Amino acid sequence: MEATKERKILDGVCAILALISLAGAAYPVVTGTLFSTGVDGLFFAMMCLLLAIVFAISPAWTLISGRAAASKAAGPAASVPNGLFLPVVGDEHAHVPTSADTKKNFMIWVWLLALTAVEVVLGYIQVASLGVMLAILMVLSIIKAALIMAYFMHLKFERRSLILTVVPAMVVCIALMSIFFPDSLRALLLRAIK
Repeated sequence: MEATKERKILDGVCAILALISLAGAAYPVVTGTLFSTGVDGLFFAMMCLLLAIVFAISPAWTLISGRAAASKAAGPAASVPNGLFLPVVGDEHAHVPTSADTKKNFMIWVWLLALTAVEVVLGYIQVASLGVMLAILMVLSIIKAALIMAYFMHLKFERRSLILTVVPAMVVCIALMSIFFPDSLRALLLRAIK
């Protein structure tokens, strides 16, 4: 397993944020406001616990994978005293861009250009109702964003730890948006009643 300086920094920051989130979850318990009606202590504690779990995923994955690799102690990697592994000599230049990569990137660019052209055409000509058109535009935008992230940002080739860090954070954001979205509708309805 390759241990880089950036990986160690990411794990350290995530571990610190997990500890801060755990302290935030403990605050309503210590102050006795966990089940009070005036303060939403239970919601605060649960959100802090959820954040602590999300932040702890990356350091926990590094520890678990480091121990599993250390217990096997097989393969061409050299063991380091901290339990992590250094890459094999010569692996740092394992991926050299080829003409196939250039062709693939060009094809992705052509697809992005075609999707943008479809979006522009849909913007000028209304082929369906406004809601259907906006839904089509959103789906096309999500496809474009996924292509850009996967190929041009190289996230398709990233390690599992990045996915385990990003996906739970996205789930937390979606959960928070779904929790607070009804409040925005309530405020809109209050204005309409006046």
